[in-house]
Amino acid sequence: MAGVRFWCAVPGCTSKVKKSSKENGTFYRFPDSARYKVVHLQNLAKIRLQKWMQAIPKPRMVTKRVCAKHFVKGFPAALTHTNDVDWTPTLHLQATVENVPSDDPVVLSASSGSVAVQVPAMRTNERRVGDVANYGINRNPFSNRMDRLFHDVQPENLIEPIDTDATNVYDESTVASHMRNGIMIGTEDVCKVNLSSIGDKPDSAMESTTPVRIDVPLRSIQLFQRDATSFEKKISGSSVIITKDSVTLQHNTMKGNDKQTPAAAKKLVSYTSQHVQATPLVRCHGTQTDKFSDVELLKRNVKEKNTEIGELKRNAAIQEAEIEGLRKRVRRTKVDLQTLQDRPADTKFYTGLDDSRVVHTLFSIIRPHMLAPLNLSKEQVFLMTLQKLRFNYFFKNLSISYEVCPATAAKYFFSTIYTIYHVMHNVVHWPERSILKKHTPQCFKDVFGDSVTVIIDCFEIRAEKPSNPIAAAKQWSEYKKSNTLKYLVGISSAGSVIFVSKGYGGRASDKTIAKSSGFLANILEGDVVLADRGFLIDEEVQAKNATLNMPAFRKNGGQLSPVEIENTRRIATVRIHVERAIGQIKEKFKIIKNNVPMSLMLRKHNNVMAMDMIVFVSCILVNMCKPIVN
Repeated sequence: MAGVRFWCAVPGCTSKVKKSSKENGTFYRFPDSARYKVVHLQNLAKIRLQKWMQAIPKPRMVTKRVCAKHFVKGFPAALTHTNDVDWTPTLHLQATVENVPSDDPVVLSASSGSVAVQVPAMRTNERRVGDVANYGINRNPFSNRMDRLFHDVQPENLIEPIDTDATNVYDESTVASHMRNGIMIGTEDVCKVNLSSIGDKPDSAMESTTPVRIDVPLRSIQLFQRDATSFEKKISGSSVIITKDSVTLQHNTMKGNDKQTPAAAKKLVSYTSQHVQATPLVRCHGTQTDKFSDVELLKRNVKEKNTEIGELKRNAAIQEAEIEGLRKRVRRTKVDLQTLQDRPADTKFYTGLDDSRVVHTLFSIIRPHMLAPLNLSKEQVFLMTLQKLRFNYFFKNLSISYEVCPATAAKYFFSTIYTIYHVMHNVVHWPERSILKKHTPQCFKDVFGDSVTVIIDCFEIRAEKPSNPIAAAKQWSEYKKSNTLKYLVGISSAGSVIFVSKGYGGRASDKTIAKSSGFLANILEGDVVLADRGFLIDEEVQAKNATLNMPAFRKNGGQLSPVEIENTRRIATVRIHVERAIGQIKEKFKIIKNNVPMSLMLRKHNNVMAMDMIVFVSCILVNMCKPIVN
């Protein structure tokens, strides 16, 4: 045993590591969860340790190493390879009498099936932790060395059940060494110790033949290191018998005095009462008292677990109620197609459309044509575009709401505007005359019959002043006294927008816009056009064999005739609907009502200005709302 650092943990295995040898075999440590930082690897290491403990019968756990001969490939598999044959040791795991080394401290008795443990004498400076732990003998509980060594292994796995019929014999040198090192002696053992060789010389008071029996109901006996040396020196020539129920000191007969109690025995009684403690470190198996205590302990544990389960259920119910409350708050504040379907008022507020079904229909039409966003869904991009049109939010505000950068929000907005402009372009179109006559309201029929085709008017949007003076001059409007963009809008007698021109500078006249925007190309023979006083296109309309009705205005400072006044009144009663349509466009979508930034005038797509597409898309959305004329 001299020079051996440790043995293989498999009982009966002859592999060992010597201090001076260079031909030591390869050893592998037991799984240790403390080596890993990831939680699932720690759990896997704990499971693997249990499998190793089950595979190796009664391992020498202090060494915590297994040699290579117990693995098929000569080494254990990786921790994550749970299906590998070498995830646990599989070879040569059953110990026999023949393969036990001669210098191994464990000696198996094949005749009776019991185990006799012979602990060799140890010097004071030797640390025989491995031998002691494997034989059911524990160290001083006040030392935390063993606690650190076996922090993840239960004591039941370390201490082997001991046959009550067997006797574990310890010689005097072993007990002396145990006393010096503070080693526990198991309660199931019967230790007969002859102390005749311990101490310097016999004590004269030990010459009595009176035996002294010390009845101490022990489950384990702890001999403290600080008093072991003095105890050895004071007792000699005596025998100490330690059983699971008592400790007996018997002095060898030297002089005949049966009635006198030796002083050393009194000292042993005093020593035992002071320093021998009954500590439940080693469980005494098979006793009825322990079984009852185990049952009570299990009942207490079950009661505590039930209390913990009840507390956890109550906490879970409270947390579930809190989660449900948060879900309701999210549903009330979240803006998506599903929640807007349950909140009609919020649908009109966030999108400008009157019905959530219209919103779903519009999204289902343009969805296949939308670009696939990277960090948003198409639904989110669609709703973000409608909110930008509705409230004219800054892109910075939208980026915070949808957790994207402002540039990404701007890119998705313009992309969706382009999609709606091209896919839904036919929503704003000039219908057939039969359809116009079929849907002419009664208020128009009472005044003009069913011949009214279109009502036209221009509206202006204030815009940012360009740095180019020529462009600034073209955008200046004397009517608004600022730089503006001007658009021509035509509505049908039913109130739908059927024509939208491109944007012009505020300096352009109504006549110029009507002639250059392509409006006159839609006029057919017999059509009636209602316009304001500024549209001096009577000649152009008459060239199409159509009629232009507009309010009369005074000439050379004269007064209007009664016929002109009546005619103007009748035109004004129906022309007001185009003003309502323009007002609806501006009120529903604040992006048209507010100042137009230069970026919307400079950005183009297929030679179409971005602001022109925004105005056109706004007219599309207005046409998808309820008509303004009943």
